[in-house]
Amino acid sequence: ASVNGSFTFAVALTDVRDSNNNQATVGAGQNLTGDKTTINTAQVEVKSATVAAPSTSRLYSSASQEVGRFAVTSRNEASRVQKVVFNATASSGTVQAFANSTSSIKLYNVDTNAEVSATATISGNTVTFDSMNDTIATDTTRNYKVVLDTTSVENYYSETVTLGSPTVTAVRDSNGS
Repeated sequence: ASVNGSFTFAVALTDVRDSNNNQATVGAGQNLTGDKTTINTAQVEVKSATVAAPSTSRLYSSASQEVGRFAVTSRNEASRVQKVVFNATASSGTVQAFANSTSSIKLYNVDTNAEVSATATISGNTVTFDSMNDTIATDTTRNYKVVLDTTSVENYYSETVTLGSPTVTAVRDSNGS
């Protein structure tokens, strides 16, 4: 169950004793009120990348090329991204037709330019990154880029491919990073 809200803890002392088990008094009285505590559940927000992509939008034959960017922000707690799915559109054909293979797509952390460990698959126009374990720290935005390894694109001149908005599956990071 998720809990959101602000809470103030109150304690009432009914029996106070010293180390010799004698009745003792508390100078502040028997009622103590604690600090206000706010509890919020972890949230992730998927949005446009906050780091601009390269200006070229052309796909070349037999090359690794960036085809899209997005960002994920983790709020209130660290989150672990486990899965990302894109539904792309192509003016004719499919994303799979442009790719070297059904697994020739990669996801990178833009800040470090390191590939994110994931099982990548392309099926028609659906691109999936699964079995991920990418932790995003509390109140941090992580920018990702999608890189496609292409095959020959000679049959696809003047065609367009657009990655849709990703669906991201994330969970609270129990390690508290």
